[in-house]
Amino acid sequence: KRVKRKRVLTKIEARDRWFLLWFIVTTGCRRIPWNEFYKNAKKKPSLFPLIPDMPCCDNCHPDRFLVPTIQLTDPNQLQAPGRTHKSSEELQNAIKTKLRVLREEIVQRAYPNQYIITGKVILQDDVINSLADHARLITSVEVIKKRVRWHWTDTYGTAVVDAIAEVLQDYPDTRQIEQEKRERERAEKVLQGMKKQEFQDKLKKLSATCFDAVESVTRPGHE
Repeated sequence: KRVKRKRVLTKIEARDRWFLLWFIVTTGCRRIPWNEFYKNAKKKPSLFPLIPDMPCCDNCHPDRFLVPTIQLTDPNQLQAPGRTHKSSEELQNAIKTKLRVLREEIVQRAYPNQYIITGKVILQDDVINSLADHARLITSVEVIKKRVRWHWTDTYGTAVVDAIAEVLQDYPDTRQIEQEKRERERAEKVLQGMKKQEFQDKLKKLSATCFDAVESVTRPGHE
């Protein structure tokens, strides 16, 4: 394999690199390499006066040059609902109808006698669709904030949660019911196993007692 030769730096490039390295690694005043590079000592004084209490550099005044904290995660990032809790089509339609009625009630109650603020301004169709798609997950205002971006969450979020809960009463979660049934059956089996073991232990103790009694009577030398 042919080795690529390193390009020789020109005098200007070498000088620029050396001063840049000095500027970066120095623990003293950064204005020293800066002034040396630009030869500021040979220039005429500035016509503009220095600003009072002007910080020099991060080495001379570290308290004036705070290092910013970079946040790599968004605490307000929406959570993906997944596929396991998706509402049935019938439930979606019921939730959408309920929320559309709710938003009109909010407008009539909070903004009566006007035609500018409509129900779609308060609760947009895309927000309704997102909430209806995974209605069983919407159990609190905090959950709404994690699922959709809605300007009115703090104001009307509780009303939306209550409306969804009211609809869910007519649409029991068959998956959850089946899971609870399996858990009850599992608990009953465990309980039956414990009762059976307890019965066997009592039977063993009773058998041992009877055996000892019979043995004491039939033992040679017993009168």
